[in-house]
Amino acid sequence: MKKTTLLFACLLFGVLPPLQAATPASAPASVADEYTRGEIRKIDLPAGKVTLKHEQIRSLGMDPMTMAFLMKDPTVLGRFQVGDKVRFRAIYQGGRYIVTDLEPVR
Repeated sequence: MKKTTLLFACLLFGVLPPLQAATPASAPASVADEYTRGEIRKIDLPAGKVTLKHEQIRSLGMDPMTMAFLMKDPTVLGRFQVGDKVRFRAIYQGGRYIVTDLEPVR
């Protein structure tokens, strides 16, 4: 079966195969260690989440967008405010996107 036929059938019946997200382990070390620039749009301290409008995250194969991330260390969020320009690293682990490092842009 051709890929286009399979995709059409999946769309027609509302069934899509699971998406495969790139992980830092599958990216070259130089890309996995890169920081991505972004801007804080929302901070949710009780949930330990930060919403970032970010550039392309090469290590995850993710296009620029605005999305919420879990924080590896939520206590870091107390040093930031909405609107702050930041640079960060993120991973995909356990079905979640997690910010592992978050720094202000100097």
